[in-house]
Amino acid sequence: MTVRTRRRRMRDEEWEDMREEIDDILSDNKPAPTRPAPIKRRKKETTPGYLIALVFLGVLLACAIYLTWMKRSDMQIPISMPTQEAQSDWQPSEGHVQNELDEVYAQLEKLTSDNEEIYRRVSLLGSVCNNNFYVVRNKKPVSDMVAVKRDWRLDKVPPHLHISEPEEYKERYLD
Repeated sequence: MTVRTRRRRMRDEEWEDMREEIDDILSDNKPAPTRPAPIKRRKKETTPGYLIALVFLGVLLACAIYLTWMKRSDMQIPISMPTQEAQSDWQPSEGHVQNELDEVYAQLEKLTSDNEEIYRRVSLLGSVCNNNFYVVRNKKPVSDMVAVKRDWRLDKVPPHLHISEPEEYKERYLD
């Protein structure tokens, strides 16, 4: 007996078994048993999200190509472009130049005074921060902390900072 004939016999036996089951079901008037439907594999479909993303990327690519093409065409200078010399009828007078120089010097003086004021305020804040940090770090009494008033003056001399010129400091930063 060969393998082929064995398979054929098994198929024939299965067929007979199936036929007997069908006959039994039909003779008892019972409903036929239902088997679950076989699961069919679906082909992968492209979803609208993929199509939208593909179209969006295509538009971006087209825009990028167009912009690079425009930049290249803008950079090219035509050879036969006529040039014109700038002509001006305005001639500066001596008084006009002097007036402009005076305005520039006035602005420079204002900026210099503003810078000095900013430097003064920054140094004041630095000394206050140093003193207050020392008070907190070394657990000194809170009464040793220094505050800055609205008019950029101190309420007292910082007790924990060594000041090289105390008279000038008092005159500058204290009431």
